[in-house]
Amino acid sequence: MKGFILAAGLGTRLRPLTERVAKPALPVLGVPTFWFGAWHMARELGLTEIAINFSHAPDTLRAAALDPDLIAASGVKFHFSDESSELLGSSGALWKIRDWVGASSLAVLNGDCICLPTWKRLQKQHQKAKGLMTIHLRHHQGSAESYTVVQCDAHGRVTDFLPKAQSGVMFTGASLIEGLALRRLPTGKSELMATLLKPLSEERQLFATVEDVPWLDTGSPATYAEAHFSLLAVLPALRPLVELKMRETAPGVWVPRGWPAGRWRATVQGPACLYGEYDEWRPFLDDPSSSIGPRVVALVAPPRGSKPLGGEIYFAGGRIPV
Repeated sequence: MKGFILAAGLGTRLRPLTERVAKPALPVLGVPTFWFGAWHMARELGLTEIAINFSHAPDTLRAAALDPDLIAASGVKFHFSDESSELLGSSGALWKIRDWVGASSLAVLNGDCICLPTWKRLQKQHQKAKGLMTIHLRHHQGSAESYTVVQCDAHGRVTDFLPKAQSGVMFTGASLIEGLALRRLPTGKSELMATLLKPLSEERQLFATVEDVPWLDTGSPATYAEAHFSLLAVLPALRPLVELKMRETAPGVWVPRGWPAGRWRATVQGPACLYGEYDEWRPFLDDPSSSIGPRVVALVAPPRGSKPLGGEIYFAGGRIPV
C-alpha cells in the first residue's frame, strides 16, 4: 500500500496568508498542516512511501515535506507530483500518479484539513467489501460550512450523494482506492465526484465507514486560528509531533523549541501560538507592560510598537481579526 496527500489547492479563502505559502504548508502549532495526516497515515498503515501534489508556492511545500525532524519521526519518503503548470483536480491528481501507484492500494487524504481516521478500521471494511473504493465519513451537525450529504445502506455501500447541507453525513476526504480504479480515470483534469464517486456508487463498488472523529478545517482565517487552539484538546495523540517543533511554556502558550527557557516580563495569555525568532519578540517579552493574547496566532512578530491583541492572526503583511 502507498499513500497520497492532496495538497495542490490555491488556498484562496486564506489569503493573504497563502500569497507566498502553500495552504497545506501553513503551520498549526509549528507543524505544516499536511504532516499531521501523513504522520498518522504512516503510523497506522506502516507506510513509508507517500505522494504529495503541489501547484501554488511549490518551494514552501517541498521544504515542509523534506523537514528532517518530521521525516525522522515518521520514516516517510515523499514522492512529488508537480501540478504547477496546470491544476488537475481531485481525480486528475490521482490519474497523474497512476503509474507510481501501480497495482497497490492507495490511502488518500486531504492535506488542508486535520483528521485522524482509524485507517485500520477503514482497511478492514475495504477488504471485507472487496469494492474498488472505500471512503471515510463522519456526522456533522450545524456546521459553519455546508457539505455534500452521503447516503449508505445497511451494508456500508454508498447509495447516493445529496445536496450540500450544514447537517448530515459528510466525506472527510480520507479513502482507500484500488490501483485498478485509477486506470479508468480520464486523461488530464477531472474531479472525484464525476469520475469515481458517482460512477462507483452506481456500479455498487463504492463503500464507506462512518466514524465520528474530530475534523479540523483550516480553510478560512477563523478556522485556521481555531485549529491552533483546539488541536491538542481534541487530538491529544498529536502532541509528540507538535513537541518536535514547539514548546509549551504555560498552559496553552506555545513557542518555537529554539526559544530560550526562562520567565518573560510580559504577560502572555493562552491560548496563543507565537512563531519566529526569539530576538524579534524580545522588545515585547522584555516589556512588563506588554500583554500578549489570548487567542493569538502570530506567524511573525508584530511590527515594533504594536502589541498582539486577542483574536488576531499576525503575519508578514499585517494582521487579520478572527
